[in-house]
Amino acid sequence: MGEYSVARVVVDSPLLSIDKPFDFSIPTELRGQVQVGSMVRVVLGRSTKQHDAYVIELAESSEFKLRPLVALNGPMRLLPPNSYKLLRALADRSVCSIGDLIKVAVPTRMVRSEAAFAEVSWAPEHSVEAPGTAKRTTEITSDWVTNAIEHAAATTARGESVLIIAPDYRDQAALVEKLQAKSVSFIDYSASLAKSARYKAFLDCQTTGAHIVIGNRSAIYAPLQNLGLILVKDESDESLTEQTAPYLSVRDVALLRQQLENCDLHFVSAARSTDIQRLIDIEYLQDVSKKRPLPKVSFDPDNARNSALAYAAIREGLETGAVLVQVANRGMAKTCYCQQCSTRAICHDCGGPLWIDATAIPRCRWCNLQNLNFTCAECGSKSLRQGLGGATRSVAEFGKSFPGTKVVESSFDKPVLKIKPGKALVVSTPGAEPLIDGGYSAVVILDAGASLHLDSLRAAERAVIRWANAISLLSPSGRAVIAGVPQALGQKLALWQVGQIAADALAERREHAFPPHLRMASVQGELEVARKVIAHLQSHMPQVQVLGPIAMKDGPKLDNRFVLKFNYSDGLKLAEGLRAAILMEATGPQTSAAGRNSRAIKVRMDDAEVI
Repeated sequence: MGEYSVARVVVDSPLLSIDKPFDFSIPTELRGQVQVGSMVRVVLGRSTKQHDAYVIELAESSEFKLRPLVALNGPMRLLPPNSYKLLRALADRSVCSIGDLIKVAVPTRMVRSEAAFAEVSWAPEHSVEAPGTAKRTTEITSDWVTNAIEHAAATTARGESVLIIAPDYRDQAALVEKLQAKSVSFIDYSASLAKSARYKAFLDCQTTGAHIVIGNRSAIYAPLQNLGLILVKDESDESLTEQTAPYLSVRDVALLRQQLENCDLHFVSAARSTDIQRLIDIEYLQDVSKKRPLPKVSFDPDNARNSALAYAAIREGLETGAVLVQVANRGMAKTCYCQQCSTRAICHDCGGPLWIDATAIPRCRWCNLQNLNFTCAECGSKSLRQGLGGATRSVAEFGKSFPGTKVVESSFDKPVLKIKPGKALVVSTPGAEPLIDGGYSAVVILDAGASLHLDSLRAAERAVIRWANAISLLSPSGRAVIAGVPQALGQKLALWQVGQIAADALAERREHAFPPHLRMASVQGELEVARKVIAHLQSHMPQVQVLGPIAMKDGPKLDNRFVLKFNYSDGLKLAEGLRAAILMEATGPQTSAAGRNSRAIKVRMDDAEVI
């Protein structure tokens, strides 16, 4: 084979119009240095602007007249073939460019970090074994850390790497502590790392060896070359879904990566989402949950904050150890109202709802603006009254009810990672519960009714999972109380039928043709442009149900949104149709009020929150 003189590259750009491979000639002085995965600089067409690009293939010749590469950005392989294959498949399914995914999959290059890898042995490119040998499983368990370490040990013993995804700092810290206690080496791939440390971890993943990689949502793209297992905790947690386009969830990326790399895939949680239940029902996942001692759970249908059952559980629990009280919201109050006419207080700037933070300042939930000069639009009053209490107010209330007891507040804006065993009352928001050796003597869930009635299709499902995560922190002899839960749901929780709760919720969604029984996408943009895109799509896919348009504000401008309902089997074809329609009907990027480029049409391929 002759010397490679042509590099086929993909450009790091959000524009769909250039989301395709381009051929460039390799200058003589760079031949032998440019490799598949290299980051290079290129100039497209008649422009003089330089773009970052990544080499996806090397060739000896090309049928086109080529421009040369401008430069090679370092010696490292930043987009190995298995990573490119994953990103390309995701972009095709999500109606986005590969540049949208590179920004989360490839960390910022840090030249100083590369010096440590001058003499490192690099793992060979990933090769997929015969399909059908991998396992796809899910499990309900309270001891997820032990579960993860057992699976990781079995995988690394085979000489394969493990990728463990946990939704937040607390889960990752618990796993790290146990691995360090066992003197097991691992790669920290968490988002909290400094840029240089994150880049070093990225390069470490490509070195020879069986690695254990721990991180949050972006770690799902870690460029391991011998991946044997992906383990995901709490796949339905909101923090495991990207908050920017294309809004991918770790669950969906993990499912696709498992197919492409034929590795094992294991989901673990204290309760089950309807998405996982659907995959069990169609026998795509195998439920391997073991029979374990059930937690002692009782419930009170009364949604009052002074539930006698809850207070009795706290009092009894404090006699033997620490008690955890989970409340729905942080701050002094979730909402606030006009003292005079009881109208809900709204922000004078953006019209968003106000809440009272931990320092007793009214803030907007949308723009976070302080509203110290609040004036009611209905009656002109300047006085506020608090709504449902948050964590800070609950701390004050419990301090009065249980004098002499240490009261600890933990929320995502001021988290407490771990507390020492002993008499203490911990008030926490969901997901910020501190860990404690031996577990809590009691766990009390307040505001259950408020959590169930949020304006979301998944409100009840997410509430049950959050409660189950808190209850999983109980000691073997501890008891839990859930206050404000309806009778039917409370009885299932008392029997700890969390799997059945997910099955019942999925059956209800199936009856009404809601996700995840079907998929639901949204197409948003200016009305005329969006209409053209939808019309083009319907002419090719009449089986897709279109709802809308729905007028809505996107910042300062007025947009319209169409909602699409479709079968899973139509997903890839729908994405291809939307991509073609956008390229044909939506010409070029738009300029936002902040001066940034934005898409004329925004697509979200899985958007259950539109309901």
